[in-house]
Amino acid sequence: GRVAPLWLGLMAEDVDSRMAMALGLREARGVLVGAVFEGTPAARAGIAPGDIIESINATPVRDRRDYINVLRNQTGGESLRLSLRRGEKTLALDVTPTPFDDATAQTFMERRWGISVQESAQGPVIRSVRRDGPAAFLRKGDVIAGVGGVRIKNMAELLQAFRKERLAGQVLLQVVRDGRGYYARLVL
Repeated sequence: GRVAPLWLGLMAEDVDSRMAMALGLREARGVLVGAVFEGTPAARAGIAPGDIIESINATPVRDRRDYINVLRNQTGGESLRLSLRRGEKTLALDVTPTPFDDATAQTFMERRWGISVQESAQGPVIRSVRRDGPAAFLRKGDVIAGVGGVRIKNMAELLQAFRKERLAGQVLLQVVRDGRGYYARLVL
């Protein structure tokens, strides 16, 4: 079997220097919560859009990479202590992450990338595209052959690549349409 990584159920972005200045922070560090999904551990714990996650279990979170790495090193079922900033206040919240399994990854890919994908003999093929989504230029029937420079042969590999790239601001896809390959950049 495989181990599904853990997740809290939120979208986050790096706090850069401009954002830090706008938020009145002394330094650019942490991740800004952009969205919290209903029914997820983050929603149940009371995390809200606009919160800045500064540490998890006393481990500093400087950016999204730190955030993902801290979660990767956790064991399922264990509660985490998040230190976050909400306006002028610092809060400590306990949250228990859940597995980011294939079904969750596929649902989240539809929300984040705006595509629905299914397995085919050629590899993962696009079933539908949200017209107002970041992948609106893709078409039903396009095959996803790579994500972020990693070759993709099946749905399991696509979902694994999505888990890795889910918080990225942009993602490079290798797509095959009508037998011809090309690269497409999703700006998220």
